[in-house]
Amino acid sequence: MSTLRAPPPITVRPAPNACCLTATINHTKHNLPIDDLVHHLFSHFPDPIPDINDPNHWDIRANENRIQDLNPFCYAVKCFVSQYEIGDPQPFEQVFKTYHDPNSTLEDIVVAVRAIQDMNSVPARVLQENTRECLGQISIQDERVDVVEWCLQEDGGLRFEADFQITANKVTVEKNPELYAVLDKYCFTSGAWNHHWRNPTANY
Repeated sequence: MSTLRAPPPITVRPAPNACCLTATINHTKHNLPIDDLVHHLFSHFPDPIPDINDPNHWDIRANENRIQDLNPFCYAVKCFVSQYEIGDPQPFEQVFKTYHDPNSTLEDIVVAVRAIQDMNSVPARVLQENTRECLGQISIQDERVDVVEWCLQEDGGLRFEADFQITANKVTVEKNPELYAVLDKYCFTSGAWNHHWRNPTANY
């Protein structure tokens, strides 16, 4: 007489990048302080999105889209750490700790960014530029015009990045004319002729 066996339990492996989404949601709900959020984002290295035939592909893609919708800054950091092996997160955390310190000046932020050195064969200039992209995202959200302008003019400007463009295009001249003027100066508003950030004084 055969014995019926219970089916094996179904185990569902959380899709990679879920921890970044959880941290973003918790911060949005004011359950995770900004310093803890930054530490989490720079300390967890998400897996790249796998091939479309991978069973996790669409779950990961959905997580990516939710992070981007909830907080473009979190998405920018996630993309940064996904692309480069940064190793020690401390120099990057220091940049954003300085940024959020109410007693810090723009010069303090500049010093913190420029203090980032080569890491795991990634040149300092590349790491600093990616840090400025993340800093630009959050400073647009916070409407810190001086920080935005420095990010866009430092070291010849930033490379084109569509996600940054989307964030910048949400700024209107009616809502914040000063911030809009800075973005427009660097050809980075919805009506700009080339949709690229560039330093008007730089040679390309």
